[in-house]
Amino acid sequence: MRPIIKGDWPQDNGANKVYAEYGEARPELIIRLGDYCSYCENQITNPAVEHEQPKIVAPGLELNWYNYLLSCINCNSTKGHEYLNFYEYYWPDVHNTHLLFDYLPLGYVVLKNEYPADIDKGRAERTYNLVGLGRYKSQDHPGDRRWEKRSQAWGDAESVLKFYEGNGLPDDFIPLICRHAKQAGFWSVWMSVFRNHPEVQDALILAFNGTFPGCRTTDINRL
Repeated sequence: MRPIIKGDWPQDNGANKVYAEYGEARPELIIRLGDYCSYCENQITNPAVEHEQPKIVAPGLELNWYNYLLSCINCNSTKGHEYLNFYEYYWPDVHNTHLLFDYLPLGYVVLKNEYPADIDKGRAERTYNLVGLGRYKSQDHPGDRRWEKRSQAWGDAESVLKFYEGNGLPDDFIPLICRHAKQAGFWSVWMSVFRNHPEVQDALILAFNGTFPGCRTTDINRL
C-alpha cells in the first residue's frame, strides 16, 4: 500500500477552501496523489473521493479535507459504511504502509511474515481485510479484478526489468521505467520487482506524485 502525503487543506484567499460537496476535492487530490486508488493502487480514470471515516456515520467529516482519499469502486464498496476506530487500522496518508504487505507474482498480496517491533500485526491484518486486498479469483466477488490487474502489472514490470538488466542498467532507461509504471499503476508491484535496484526505486518514489519519500525506512509512524 503506497504511503502518501496528501498535504494541508487547500487554500482559497488564505483560508481553508470551502467545498459545497465533497466531489469538488477530486481535482486537487488527483493533482497531489495521481489518479490511483489510495488503497489498492489501481490506476483509474475517474477515482472517487473516499471518506476514511464514512460520511454516513460521521456527517460532520463529509466536507473535511483531512478525511479524504481517492478510491476505486472495489475498495470503496468493500470498506463499506461502518464506523471505524482509526487506531485499529493503518492509513496510507498517516503511516508508512509500504511496510505492511508483500506483493507477489500473479496478483497476490499477502501479510509479511515478520514486522518491525513497532508494527501491530493485528492492526496490519485489519487494514488488509478492510478493503479486501487478499481477494484472489473470488467466486463471491466476480467483478473484483484487482488481482488480475496486479498480475498484469507484475508481468509488465518483469519484462521491463529483464530489458533493463539485459542492456547493462542504462541510466537513460529509468525515466521510461517510471513512465511504464505510472501507466500500469500498482506502485508497490514495481517497487517489489525492482527491489534489487535502489536507483529505480528512488525514481519511482519521485515519479508517483505524493509518495512518502521515507517509505524505505522501518518506522511505521514516519518519524
